[in-house]
Amino acid sequence: MTDNLSDWYTKQAKSHIEEHLPSRAPIIADALARLRSVAESATTELPVCFLGQAGVGKSTLINALVAGSQTVLPQGGVGPLTAQATVIRYADRPFFQARYLQGSRLNNLLFSLERTFNERGTIPPPVIESEPEEETKIEVELAQADPDDQSTSTKVDAYRRVAAQMVRGGQFAEVEVAYLCDRLRESMGGPPQWGTTATPEDAERVARIAKVLSAVRKNRDFTHRVEVGDDRGAFHRELDTHASGFLAPLIRTLDVGWDERFLEGGLVLVDLPGIGVANDEYRRVTSEWIRKARAVVLVVDRAGVTEASVDLLRTTGFLNSMLHESLSGEDADPPILMVSVVKVDLQATDARTKDRQLHGKAARGWVDHFDDHCTQLVSVIRGQMQTELAQTVADGGDETLSSRTEVMESLLENLKVHPLSAHEYRLLLENDEEERPHISDAEQSKVPGFGRDLRAVVSQRERRLQERLTALREEAAEKSTAALRMIHAQWQQEDRAAEDAERLRNELEVVAKPLRDDLLRRQGAFRSYLRETIPAEIHSATLEASAEARAAIGKYLKRLHSYHWATIRAAVRRGGTFVGSKHVDIPNELTLRFEEPVAVVWDRKILQQLRRRTREMGEDYVNLLGTIVEWTQQQGARVKPELVQALHANLKADTRDLGRIGKDALADLKAAVKAELFDEINGEVARLCKHFVEKKKDVGSGVQSRMRDLLDELADAVVKSAQPAAIKVLTTNYRAVDREISTAFANYPNPIDQAVNAIVSDHETYRRRSDAQRRRHVITRTEELLAQLESIVAAPGA
Repeated sequence: MTDNLSDWYTKQAKSHIEEHLPSRAPIIADALARLRSVAESATTELPVCFLGQAGVGKSTLINALVAGSQTVLPQGGVGPLTAQATVIRYADRPFFQARYLQGSRLNNLLFSLERTFNERGTIPPPVIESEPEEETKIEVELAQADPDDQSTSTKVDAYRRVAAQMVRGGQFAEVEVAYLCDRLRESMGGPPQWGTTATPEDAERVARIAKVLSAVRKNRDFTHRVEVGDDRGAFHRELDTHASGFLAPLIRTLDVGWDERFLEGGLVLVDLPGIGVANDEYRRVTSEWIRKARAVVLVVDRAGVTEASVDLLRTTGFLNSMLHESLSGEDADPPILMVSVVKVDLQATDARTKDRQLHGKAARGWVDHFDDHCTQLVSVIRGQMQTELAQTVADGGDETLSSRTEVMESLLENLKVHPLSAHEYRLLLENDEEERPHISDAEQSKVPGFGRDLRAVVSQRERRLQERLTALREEAAEKSTAALRMIHAQWQQEDRAAEDAERLRNELEVVAKPLRDDLLRRQGAFRSYLRETIPAEIHSATLEASAEARAAIGKYLKRLHSYHWATIRAAVRRGGTFVGSKHVDIPNELTLRFEEPVAVVWDRKILQQLRRRTREMGEDYVNLLGTIVEWTQQQGARVKPELVQALHANLKADTRDLGRIGKDALADLKAAVKAELFDEINGEVARLCKHFVEKKKDVGSGVQSRMRDLLDELADAVVKSAQPAAIKVLTTNYRAVDREISTAFANYPNPIDQAVNAIVSDHETYRRRSDAQRRRHVITRTEELLAQLESIVAAPGA
């Protein structure tokens, strides 16, 4: 859509405008650059994230959507063992590619298992390799597992299952821990220490793991890519090995390409780690994807929406993403939430069985029971979501309550609930004589309807993109047209004697001087506003946001008092994060509660005010110049008003851009606030927790009371630490906005003088334009360009 206009400007109009009206060339170039940028975004992907408990059926649902009766994602998998997110996108030829974790993943696992189970201490611990911070880390402190920690045995069992998955190919395989430790040592190139010998099958798996680790040691970004060939079975077996087989715990990222038209247009389905994985890496992986998702599908079973699933929407940043996006005003494009209720077929089967017992042959059909349950679940899920969201909204600062309430209402208004049966859908497509489906038409499963709603996300993006492209294209064309008309008007201006020009300038000065003085006063006030008022506002507003965050943080930390003291102690010993029967992630929780008021302050008290004042300044420019337009219109044939009218039109076109100022800075703020505040808060929480443990305050009598005191201390310490970071983030973002504003107004440092000079040209300009032949050439070329531009604008889909 943009090529014709951009190409035309670059090849035809650019040099002409640069020669005859150079001040407009950068402005038009900037408009076309924005147009190209938005057009290029059409090629970006649209992630749709599937979120839910491990084993709930996310993979089954995704398979039904993209592969019908085939299997893209192996189902059943490794359960809550890894933090791997599997990404499925369109490809003409199916493929998958995997990136692996570093060997320290196994080192940490082996360390934890051997130190936990080797009570005699005769087995030397492995050497722990250094590992980048972003890599997954097993909780090494299990070596000093707290006997009072009620989740320690659960975590140890989870690690044993990880090892069994890798060595034996199944997490529930019966095998001694000593055997697993020896095999892990062998996979890392070391000798066995427990005196066990591998079976041939296990030796083959260990050799494959060793090969992977060797490749990763040589190249940290080593990627294993497999494309489908003649033997589709071999392709699926290899995919299964990586997605849910013995290599799954080593997977860093897994990307799958599939030749299904459903995925065309950039739709990407992301199977996120299940809630309850054995380590807390899932929060980072999940948060990273959810913050850029255009839709999140919360997959639940017939129990419906739970407190844990809604809480995950908050802790992963989805609700804060909605808050950021909803603050974008008319440009807002908040992500969509869908709830997919799976395994409804089990309810229908139970209801059908009971109906037959009561009514015999008069019992209603299975499909009727299924439809009834689906209808009931829609209202049930909406009610559950409203209840859980209301509790989430209440759990925060009072000052941002209205903003959180708006987000909740928007989410509920746009919420889509899809009870369905992927199992019945696949049975119908498989057409297996030994296992017949209850349905006779695919629509009865509700899966196709769910697919259409997902595709609607793509359509909505395309529609918004088209509207944006149309608006930007019209702006670029309008600015080009205005510039060409100004050139046309300039060269049509009649030749006048120098004394006439001087006389005209003097008369114009009578009109222009008070306008110029007024403009200078307004410019001075605006500069003072930008340089002094806004920075002071940022500081003041951040202090206000900090006070609000302090209240919200205090409320959360007070709630932690109700948790089992051993759970809180385990979190304190780990620097604030603990994954167990109760998921405690103090740094993330405190960051979210600080981030929320900062986002609201930036938009409501800084950016909106800044946009309003900037628009007002732009309107002042237009209105002041309008006075000169009126004066020229009163001069009759003496002065042709087209020249200043063209200048006025240019100025009007440019001031429209001022309404968009700060949009990019708001997007940047999302990432900056999350990253910088989390680093600051995480560091402060870790420091205080470490000091608490080093002082042995985590043991002995009175430990519960001391931990409560520590939680109370965290609230003030975190706010004190995060406040300067927040001011820095907002100030940095403001500088970017300030540069936008300065660039916008730099094109018109003094529109009054520009208008006067445009009307009364100097002697050299008059002499240049007095050349009739040259004047005719410029006018003719300008008219040609205007005609070309008119044709391009009128061409549909150009």
